[in-house]
Amino acid sequence: VNGMFSAVFVLAILVCCTAHAQDIQAATFLVTQYALDDAPTRYAKFVQEIIDHIKTSQWPGANDGGHGCRTEWNIDPPPPSGRQITLTKLVATITASGMHVQATINFQISTHAYLRTCFKFIFCFCTDPECDGTASYSSNGATIDVDFVWKGGNPPTVSAQNVKVNIPDPQIHGCSAHGFLAHLIDLFKNIKQLITQTITNVIIAAAQSYTDTLKAPQSYVVYQNIFIDYTITTATFVPATTAIFTATARVIANVNGVNQTYVDPVAADAALLPSSVWPTLVYPGERVLNAMRLSSAMLSGSLWAGEVSGAFNASGVVEVLDANITWSGYYEKPSTAVSTQNKLSIHIASGQIFASCDDVATHTGDHVILEVDIANLVGDGDVYWSEAPIPGMTIQVTEFNASQAQPSIVFPRIPIPTNVLTQILRAMLSKLRPVLNHFLRDHPITLPPNLVPYLAHPVSVLLHQDSPTIATHGYLDLTSLCQCDPSGPNPPSWDCNFKCSGEVEQLQQLSQQQQQQQ
Repeated sequence: VNGMFSAVFVLAILVCCTAHAQDIQAATFLVTQYALDDAPTRYAKFVQEIIDHIKTSQWPGANDGGHGCRTEWNIDPPPPSGRQITLTKLVATITASGMHVQATINFQISTHAYLRTCFKFIFCFCTDPECDGTASYSSNGATIDVDFVWKGGNPPTVSAQNVKVNIPDPQIHGCSAHGFLAHLIDLFKNIKQLITQTITNVIIAAAQSYTDTLKAPQSYVVYQNIFIDYTITTATFVPATTAIFTATARVIANVNGVNQTYVDPVAADAALLPSSVWPTLVYPGERVLNAMRLSSAMLSGSLWAGEVSGAFNASGVVEVLDANITWSGYYEKPSTAVSTQNKLSIHIASGQIFASCDDVATHTGDHVILEVDIANLVGDGDVYWSEAPIPGMTIQVTEFNASQAQPSIVFPRIPIPTNVLTQILRAMLSKLRPVLNHFLRDHPITLPPNLVPYLAHPVSVLLHQDSPTIATHGYLDLTSLCQCDPSGPNPPSWDCNFKCSGEVEQLQQLSQQQQQQQ
């Protein structure tokens, strides 16, 4: 989707379809009126599309027809370089069913005009040109009004309603000889009609493109051979306050040319949508612009993608006395859990560890000395937003808890004390963690590319979500804020582009009071 609802519909680009077993209730996305006030052009890109179309479309010229001894005149079609179109104001407002957009545009159009009077007295005589230069047309304060209306369904639709285009009567400058001005006025009336029709066509096409996007799941590549299909499921609007979208998704991996789809082993986990309730949009000195909540089921899907990509396979060599111990490990069915705020638990259902040795001096042997099956491997981790190497959410394993794992010996079939097995397992896991973290760091959970600009410098927090059936569900909350006071602690890129209802003055007064108390 490219334009208008680029957040009030594209922002949430994440169709109301019957859920399938592999569908995850993946995300909720919040767009606030503050966001529209802060950067309206970001959410109403169709206005720039209008300007581009007006500049590049074919425009007519006019002439006298060119027959006989006559008054010769010609007006060239205005070239793209002679079309100065300036957006002077743009207001986007969340409505009960979508978004209202009002734009104010100034037009300055110029072209070459020619006029020479000829008369016949036995022969045809022509005067010097009365006009051979630039004629210009200006109209300031042209307005565009439109309501983009969301209608739920299967699939949902977006329509453009109440489209109004008002272009004031123009002022004409340049060649204005008697009788010629009327030709200029007629031509520019035609151009005015052309502009009006162009604007209407672009708006209708924008609404249709949003509807087309909703007809089928959208897909993007997360990293090589791993991609996500996503669809909007619902949209809820609170006038002049918020627009909240919900989305389902599928995590798909292409393994050896065959697509595999992640299926959450706990159906209730996949079916639980992140909370769509934001308790406040106002923080001291800051305003919430946009926010996204990503289900922990999607985090599990990301680990699964890492597993099928081989990220959970690890191997190495360690020298012990007069032998080289070659070890390798494979771990499968990873999942995540969020039991408390900012605490990510990682669970690996099963795995295997192998060890073999050969003689250090002769490099002969390659004898299998140990094969261990593992169940219920638990670890702790973090998840956070990172800008490098590409913007996305990165999972990192901080530690594995070998003491909680359940190892069992496959070979040799001799009793080995549990504490010895635990030490071996701990050594192997210490080798796995950096390998796994390197993969996860280089392959973050990315968002749809056209969604990233709407989550500038997000603040991330991992939250537990209460559920009657799941004790360990949660979601990652990414919130994009702006600061009301330009002298605040954050960089200038965080500054709000709107006045925060006098809060700057209140904060300054509070600061002064604190200084006086000190």
